[in-house]
Amino acid sequence: MAQAERQSQNEGARLWKSLDALDENSRKHIQQRYGLSEEFQKKALNQDQAMALCDQAMATLAGEYIDHMAAFKDAKDPLETLHHLEEAEAIWAAESTIIIQLDAGGDEEAFLHTIREQAYSVLEQRLITAADACSKNASPENMALCIGILATMDRALASWGHPVDSIQRTQLRELIVQFR
Repeated sequence: MAQAERQSQNEGARLWKSLDALDENSRKHIQQRYGLSEEFQKKALNQDQAMALCDQAMATLAGEYIDHMAAFKDAKDPLETLHHLEEAEAIWAAESTIIIQLDAGGDEEAFLHTIREQAYSVLEQRLITAADACSKNASPENMALCIGILATMDRALASWGHPVDSIQRTQLRELIVQFR
């Protein structure tokens, strides 16, 4: 009886060891494929937590990202404007990555697309005023702002599936070269 009990314990220990190895392989696969941190993977592996992360990311985009884009639109100083654009893009990169990786139904990606379209419209409007300011005063700050706006527009087009050699992206890159 003692031998059967020890054998059962050994089998149980091997089972737990195998499950741990399987779990570790799963985490490694996610990290290799998506480049996500181990802490993020642990949270994302649970469906409820994944939905909570998605909701939190959407709230951050609807709040902080929109706030920075509004400040970007209204700022007068080119460096302040560029700062708000960089902050908005950092938030966008972090939160949209979470949403894209965890979105199973597609509704969240539609939300992303809507927000990005609105932001693109703001970028176009702000580019007009920034280019006008640059034509009056071609300071390094004004030129950097124009280049930053154009680069952000290029990233938006890329995220919508426009290939590198598309007419729109080619035109943006040509404009960037003109500001250098």
